Amino acid sequence: MLTGKKAQYFQVGFDNEAEIESVVADNYDIIFGSSAIYIPQQSIKTKGGKGTVPDVSCQNKLD
Repeated sequence: MLTGKKAQYFQVGFDNEAEIESVVADNYDIIFGSSAIYIPQQSIKTKGGKGTVPDVSCQNKLD
């Protein structure tokens, strides 16, 4: 638990990975900073046809 003068925050669990992804998508700028760009998960394939879905992709904009 985090406590401040105006608010208290409690740790809670997520029901599934989709719920976590939704929270991150909605709040990425708060979590990673205002310079972050959110790129939704998608399948990445090689020219040879093999592919995967990465767990995370985090990139920062350069000013």
